[in-house]
Amino acid sequence: SNLLRLCPVSTWSGKMDPHVHFDQLLHQLLAENNEIRKAADSAYESLPTSCRLNGLTTSLCSSSDSQIRQLSAVLLRRIASIVMSEHDEGQKVDASLLNALKEVLLTQIQTDEDQGVRRKLSDAIAEWARCSQDLEVPWPEVLTFLFESATSESATLNLCSLRILNSCPGIFGEQEARYRPVVKQILWKAMTKEKDDVQRMAVQTWASFVNSLEDYQNKVQFAELIPTALQIIEKSAVDQVDDEPLKSFIELAENSPKVLRLFVPQCLDLMLKISGTSELADSWRHLGFEFVVSLAEEVPPLIRKHQKYISPIIQQALAFMVDLDNDLDAWNNEENADEEDSDSSAIVGETSLDRLCCALGGKAVLTHVTPAISQMILHGDWRYRHAGLMALSAIGEGCHTQMEALLAQLLSGVLPFLSDPHPRVRYACCQAIGQMSVDFSPSFQKKFHSEVVPRLVGVLDDATNRVVAHASAAIVNFVEGCPKKILLPYLNALLAKLQVLLGKKLQDFVDKGSKEVLEQVMTTLATVADGAEEEFIPYYDYFMPGLKDLLKHLHGNEQEGTLKGRTIECISLIGLGVGKEKFFEDASDVMDLLMKTQTSDAGKQDDVLARFVT
Repeated sequence: SNLLRLCPVSTWSGKMDPHVHFDQLLHQLLAENNEIRKAADSAYESLPTSCRLNGLTTSLCSSSDSQIRQLSAVLLRRIASIVMSEHDEGQKVDASLLNALKEVLLTQIQTDEDQGVRRKLSDAIAEWARCSQDLEVPWPEVLTFLFESATSESATLNLCSLRILNSCPGIFGEQEARYRPVVKQILWKAMTKEKDDVQRMAVQTWASFVNSLEDYQNKVQFAELIPTALQIIEKSAVDQVDDEPLKSFIELAENSPKVLRLFVPQCLDLMLKISGTSELADSWRHLGFEFVVSLAEEVPPLIRKHQKYISPIIQQALAFMVDLDNDLDAWNNEENADEEDSDSSAIVGETSLDRLCCALGGKAVLTHVTPAISQMILHGDWRYRHAGLMALSAIGEGCHTQMEALLAQLLSGVLPFLSDPHPRVRYACCQAIGQMSVDFSPSFQKKFHSEVVPRLVGVLDDATNRVVAHASAAIVNFVEGCPKKILLPYLNALLAKLQVLLGKKLQDFVDKGSKEVLEQVMTTLATVADGAEEEFIPYYDYFMPGLKDLLKHLHGNEQEGTLKGRTIECISLIGLGVGKEKFFEDASDVMDLLMKTQTSDAGKQDDVLARFVT
């Protein structure tokens, strides 16, 4: 039998029965010991493809260990791509061996009692179905299995057929048109079957199949299943069991959004309900809102057409932004403070608001968001003030045209919060000013420099490190878009403050190892020097000796790599700004230090420092 035909014993080490040897090899691939597992992987990869196919097929059929059968199914799925690659290179696997493999796959998925094995077999069959299509080798038996299993009374077989179709929606190839009505009936039957797991899998398969169709008219034939699919998603959310159907709806919104056209209100009602239900896990709520935002990005006219939903959508984004932790010490002492938790509700709300404004446009959004922000920044709870200011910074790009005429009014409302009693509100105010400096450059700098620069310089004296760092970052945003002639009158006060701050934070670094503010100050000083150019010369001698000394004592390791890199950048930009005549005396020393950086830190230099040095 082709099924039992094995590679010659000579291809194995020793005189052991090849069946036994291969089974042991699979066990070693699952070993906890890394060395054993690596050796087994190397031995497996060295085997010819036909030998692997034979061994895996035999283990799948004969092993009493479900883990080995699962592994065999996984490896059989992976090897399909190898067969394809070798086929393209002219190394064709014997057709009878492939036919035997397909026969085993279809037999085993119907007889194996382990659900995990059946799931892996579904994936393997889907992959081999794709492989057969690419090789232009018909596999009619897989379609027979698909339809028989889909209409079976066995929920297990229903799941297997749905998983295969979900993974390989193009399984019908050129016969797709003929089978579309049949698939629709199968999906309807599965969605209405009194088995929750079958229903959920049917929703995923429905979305996958619709996304695979190229023509809109073909896609829309399946739209009548949307209300039923939404009911299944709602039940999954209430039970908080399996979020894959909801994720599949997000993929539908991204790839086939027009299919949802007739059911936009029903979709938005459910997704806003999921997003706004505080009893649900955050992950569920974020997914529900991701659907809304994705749909808005893909088909903005559909959302604008249903205007009554724009305000609730904006309100939900703002509600997420208020979900903040009250632990101020943890926030202020957080390492890698710039790397915000992208899974937090506050960040989800902020990024979603930005995306919504860019998608729908300021004309549709601004009248809904500004009244809400106005109320939030006057709220007694710091979290609302913080969220309102962060929201203001998030909408600038999408509402640029509409906001530009309101900048004076907006800025006058924002600036007082630089003195807010809560440090996180002061931080958010710096964020808003910095973002306005970017979004409305250079007109913002030209019109409001006298209000903005002195206030930001004053915040550099703040008692909270993260506020100081963010004020410093906002100065960078402002200076980068600031014409030189506007910057110069503030140069003396700004650099005097930076000199004091630099000395203080250098001492903190020496005493406590605290470097986050120092890193940002380096960037700010570099930006100011770059903007001032030759006008920085009078200040050069106040900064360069200390920067050189710091560079001499820093290492390029993980702890100090970023600081060293920013110090190098700062020195370089100061040198470029003041010109070669002023920089000449220090250039040689700096080059020597840079050469030492590349040699003494060789092998331990982190990626950040390497980027700065090169």
